[in-house]
Amino acid sequence: MRGEKITVWITKYTLTTGIMKTKARECGDGMVVYRRSAKHFEEYCHKGEWFTSESDAKGKAEEMRTKKIRSLEKKLNQVKAMEF
Repeated sequence: MRGEKITVWITKYTLTTGIMKTKARECGDGMVVYRRSAKHFEEYCHKGEWFTSESDAKGKAEEMRTKKIRSLEKKLNQVKAMEF
């Protein structure tokens, strides 16, 4: 329900700060709004950046990690292939 806080796992910043478990409000169109702490402004996450189960969030985090590793390996190979 709108306005009611639910427990979510945020994967938006997984590759820099890890998965964050927090309370958030659904605000429509697959988005949630939450605060990291009382000192922070409200932040929004789109569908696919937050999950209602920890296992789904871990699956997404693993997917993100694998994709980042492939990207870095590709870049490393490009640098290794450079000739001067």
